[in-house]
Amino acid sequence: MEFRHTLLFALLGAVMLCCGCGSAQGSSPLRVLDAATGEPVEGVEVVAVVPGWFGAPAFTKGVKTDREGRVLLPYPRKRMFWQVELRHPEFRQVYPKDVPWEDGGEALRYVRHPPRVIVEVPQGFSGPVLVIAGKRDFDYEQEVFRVAMADDPSEPTALPGLGHIMRSEEFEVERAGVRVMPASEGRAAGAALVWVARDGLSYEEQYVDVLFIGTKEQLASFNAALHAALLKLEPGRTLDRETFGRLRDVR
Repeated sequence: MEFRHTLLFALLGAVMLCCGCGSAQGSSPLRVLDAATGEPVEGVEVVAVVPGWFGAPAFTKGVKTDREGRVLLPYPRKRMFWQVELRHPEFRQVYPKDVPWEDGGEALRYVRHPPRVIVEVPQGFSGPVLVIAGKRDFDYEQEVFRVAMADDPSEPTALPGLGHIMRSEEFEVERAGVRVMPASEGRAAGAALVWVARDGLSYEEQYVDVLFIGTKEQLASFNAALHAALLKLEPGRTLDRETFGRLRDVR
């Protein structure tokens, strides 16, 4: 009975706190700026992350910024308001250095267009390419990044911002200076294309994404072999270099 009373009071307190976090109790003005230009960005969906049941994070209904990049969140800054997520089809949330994060009581947050990231692979190369997150403190004004594939194909190639502002399908690949068409654009039967073979693969105690350069049939063979190899792993183990090396030879 004592536990029930404690739980009831806790739930009532949570409800009262939620009901009291409207504009009458205070609000949080926030402005979204383009990290590259400093200009306000309209139409960004701002989602507040607040404490949910039993302290778990909960995501509120998004509110879109106006022409001035502004939005008013009905949550007091020091109460029921942990952080925000910014969502937009053309922009990504970023965290640049050496910028103000508040201006006259108004919180500032930043977005930018994703840059072009080009992975350069050798002439005649085909097969899987492991990619892993690079440093997050890169130049937010840079529009194009060129990254040479690791000399050892079993070594992940570090790309700027992977999992931060880039998506796997947005990476470009050049083979000896010639663009390899992504699968989303490829139409020619039997052509070598760039595919996203897998997102979030656990490899050598780290998480990587796997791009694949080759035909659709080669991709299917590789994916089947990869799936079989993962099924054989013992609980808690990750894919190792030796196994991956064998997978690279699957055609």
